[in-house]
Amino acid sequence: PYGRGSEAAKYKRGFLQNRDRKGAGFRPDALKKPGMLTPNQMDLRKPVWVAMSDLFLDTDVRLWYSAIARVLTDSPFALDELDRMFYNEIAPILEPNLRVVAGEWGAFDEAWLMSRIAQRLDRNLAMRNFRSGAKGDWEAVRLLVEILRTLDPSERPRRIALWDQLSKAFLDRQPISPPEGCSDAELEAVWRNEMWPSYGRSVKVYKKHSKDLYPSEEEIEQAWTRLKKAVS
Repeated sequence: PYGRGSEAAKYKRGFLQNRDRKGAGFRPDALKKPGMLTPNQMDLRKPVWVAMSDLFLDTDVRLWYSAIARVLTDSPFALDELDRMFYNEIAPILEPNLRVVAGEWGAFDEAWLMSRIAQRLDRNLAMRNFRSGAKGDWEAVRLLVEILRTLDPSERPRRIALWDQLSKAFLDRQPISPPEGCSDAELEAVWRNEMWPSYGRSVKVYKKHSKDLYPSEEEIEQAWTRLKKAVS
C-alpha cells in the first residue's frame, strides 16, 4: 500500500520464518495515556500505524525500511510522538506475532488492526517497561526518518532510492550498481552514517539464522569495496 512492489514480493518469498527478535526494554520516564481520539486524529494516525505494523511481520522487515520511513516522514507527528505510537499503540498489539513459531509474514489485515487499536485506546492503557522484539527495527527506521526530515522534500526521493540500491548488499548478496549523480564523499557518508546504523545493525542476527542466505559483515564490506572501485 505504500511502495511494496514485485521486487519486494520476490525477496519475501525467499526469507526464512521464525527470526530471532530479542529486544531490549524501552523505559521512557513517562508515557502519556493515549485516551480516545477523534475520527480526524484516527485518520491521521492510520497510515503510520499500518506502516509501523510491518515491523512486526515474521520476515526480513528491512525490505520495507525506506517505505516505512517515507510514510512516517510525511506524517505530522514529531519523533517523540512516533515513539509513543510505536511502543504504546502498536507494539502491545502485534508483539505476539514475533513470539510464535510461524507468524504472519505477508501483512496484517488493516480492518482488524484498526479495531484492535480502537479497543486499546478505549481502555486508555499506557505501557511502561515494554520489551519489544521489534525495538531494533524501530530504531533503525526512526534514524531514517530523522535523516529524511533534515533534507529538503525534493531531495528525499533521491535519498530513498539510494538506500534501496545500497540495501541490496545487506539483504542477499546482490551486486550494487553504481548510483548516478552521487559524489564519492556523499556515497561514503551515506554508507557509513546511514546504511550501517540502520540496515546493518541486525546483520549478525540474520547471518546466524541463515548462513547461506545472508551476507556477513565482511562480505558486505567487500561489496562496498567493489562499488567504490566501480565509481572511481
